[in-house]
Amino acid sequence: RRAARIIAISEFTKRDLTQRYRLAPEKIVVVPEAPAAGFTSMPDAAARPLPARVREPFVLAVGNLEPRKNLPRLIEAFRQVVSTGGFSGCLVIAGKNKYRGDDVTATVARLGLQDQVVFTGFVDDATLTLLYNRAALFVYPSLYEGFGLPPLEAMACGCPVVASNATAMPETLGDAAILVNPASTSELAAAIARVLGDADLGRSLAARGLAHAGRFSWVKTAALTRGVYQDARRA
Repeated sequence: RRAARIIAISEFTKRDLTQRYRLAPEKIVVVPEAPAAGFTSMPDAAARPLPARVREPFVLAVGNLEPRKNLPRLIEAFRQVVSTGGFSGCLVIAGKNKYRGDDVTATVARLGLQDQVVFTGFVDDATLTLLYNRAALFVYPSLYEGFGLPPLEAMACGCPVVASNATAMPETLGDAAILVNPASTSELAAAIARVLGDADLGRSLAARGLAHAGRFSWVKTAALTRGVYQDARRA
């Protein structure tokens, strides 16, 4: 409350701050994040080795193994897609095993998907860029995000995206992704199957995503942040 200005990474986060802490909205300035410059299309991606156990085709999810990432529901949706015979590849989950990560691995075991779900653990940006470039689809079913950077990174690499319609994701992703109710396993499965089964749709989403991601940059973010500091000095 004593700050002259507060930086929020999205309009959603700004609203969240004003409601939770009863802050004056005029003190809060939205400065969006952006994908790092290294997240881009790789002409030689097909020639580079993938991490251990990862095989193509694969659906990619990125995020720590924690409840808000909604990974058990994604795994259940993936099983629905696989059970219809529409996809014979694997689901790759890149992220650290954090709070209640055992719930995620237990879901894999319960559904008998040990051979089709691959946990890479933490990966560096170079490996993540390769995964974004090689994935058939990126899925981000998170229940809560203040911004939602990974799907924007995937878009910058030319990967089609299916994501949650909750919290900041509609604001961050616009119409460049297919947005679904993260509480609905069937809706998530239907969106995954739709993209995997329609090459034209996948290409359209990839093109829209590339254009959308291009609107974000850390140069713009830095300039906006500098403006907030200058404004705070005058306040």
